[in-house]
Amino acid sequence: MPDQDLTKPFHDKAAPGLLPDTHSFKPRLILAVLPLSFAGVIATLLTMLFLREGQWSVSETILIVSMTVLAGWDALPTATAMLGLLRQEEAITAQSNAPFSIAILLTLRDEDAHQVLPHNITLLKSLHQRGQQFYSLHVLSDSADPRHVATERRMLGEAALKWPHLTMVHHHRAQNIDYKAGNIRSWIRTHGDAFEACLVLDADSLIDAQSVLKLASTLAHDHTCALVQSVPRVLPQGTLWQVLQGKASLYYGVLQGAGAARWMGREANYFGHNAMFRTRAFAEAAGLPSLHHRFPWGGSILSHDFVEAALLRRAGWAVRLLPEIGGSFEQAPPDMISHLRRDQRWCHGNFQHGRILSSAGFHPLSRFHLFSGIFTYLASAFWCVTLVAWGVQGREQGAMESKLGPLVLVLVLTNLMLPRIFGWLNDRRARANPESALSSLFWVLCETLVSAALAPSLMLHRLRIMGRVLMNAKARWLPHRQANLSILDYARFHWLETVLGLGLLALFERASISPWFLPLALCLAATPLFSWLVARPVGETGTSSISTGDNS
Repeated sequence: MPDQDLTKPFHDKAAPGLLPDTHSFKPRLILAVLPLSFAGVIATLLTMLFLREGQWSVSETILIVSMTVLAGWDALPTATAMLGLLRQEEAITAQSNAPFSIAILLTLRDEDAHQVLPHNITLLKSLHQRGQQFYSLHVLSDSADPRHVATERRMLGEAALKWPHLTMVHHHRAQNIDYKAGNIRSWIRTHGDAFEACLVLDADSLIDAQSVLKLASTLAHDHTCALVQSVPRVLPQGTLWQVLQGKASLYYGVLQGAGAARWMGREANYFGHNAMFRTRAFAEAAGLPSLHHRFPWGGSILSHDFVEAALLRRAGWAVRLLPEIGGSFEQAPPDMISHLRRDQRWCHGNFQHGRILSSAGFHPLSRFHLFSGIFTYLASAFWCVTLVAWGVQGREQGAMESKLGPLVLVLVLTNLMLPRIFGWLNDRRARANPESALSSLFWVLCETLVSAALAPSLMLHRLRIMGRVLMNAKARWLPHRQANLSILDYARFHWLETVLGLGLLALFERASISPWFLPLALCLAATPLFSWLVARPVGETGTSSISTGDNS
């Protein structure tokens, strides 16, 4: 598995070659035209709004530019959801004609083995019960705590004695070189030649046997495909934060995945887990080099999955997304604090992609995937610039009192709501049960309100995260923890939002800012309370009993 040279194109001699993907042309055209059109409408309305006031200011120019960029960016999920509504599901068989020798790679780093190993052993048992004896489980441990390593080995040893017909192997690295990507690479170099394909699972992954067989079947029948990715849904269990993340994944994520599969075609992305790849193709084409730049841009590639997908496509292999697979899940962090700690790692990794965007031979869509990961964080900066530019003007209150100002606001909010509306319509169509439709509507409204209340805080923390990354502050890898903090802990963590919120409320009382900023001020001031409330346990919602057997 050699390091790939990012300065030269590369083609895998074993790759069968790909013809132009004509089926994805129209969806990609829609994905480009709709956001650009919406951005043009917002730019035109804002220009008309400020021209009416006569003198043109710098803040108005900044506002037009930032709002136009955000309008186009935020319209992408709307266009994707529309494509998802129009997509016809692809029938996928759960059996392959020529069975692969498949390794299930479970990557661990100091997670609780008692929470992780049992359902993966159950998955292996379920596959063998279906006559799929060519599957084996390989625990790739980068755990630094000797107690965790001992527990992992003991549990696998006990399982091997209880089910001697199952192949379960524990691999432990003494040094965590290149993180998860390096862990998988080390295993491929030493053991990969014995397996035709690998199923990659994270510690928080959960997938059933039916879904695994569908991934294998797709890989077996599509000889142009090197990696096939499911669309994992979030398990709605545990805390209110996790439940809302799970509901959002069910209603919006499923539809977004279906739409993304249409416009991505054979140039799909890779999420790093709940996916299956051809071992030899991955070894030949996806070896990640160390970036020869200073931190934070250099060193090991942290957000490896996007880059590995781009490298496979560059080598002549297809990467596919299968939203039809319904038995693929992952767990969300238990609260907002854990979410933001993970976000810092992702931000650092995605910012590294700025040095990889210009790599030789990448497909344009692969470059777009890399850029989208970067702009996910930069969008917070654009939102902040938009709010500041709106606030520093001396006459924006009069502008908002005109007809065009509220029209712009309504269009922006409608665009943000449309993916949720489409997701609810799609779920209602799938279930066709009035009671289920009302239940899903309730959860959509709850998730929308909580997202709106916490959006200002997420914006500020992403700005802080970007600042820390640019100031060379390394983010440590930490497993998910239990959300058991007191409200005082949340108050300390969210002190900045509280101070800014109270400051805006004081300015509002003195009539120094527009009334439009009142909701923003209230949300910021109340962030510690909101963050504490969504971390409260709400019990199981019924999906925690999902097995790794035949339920999909």
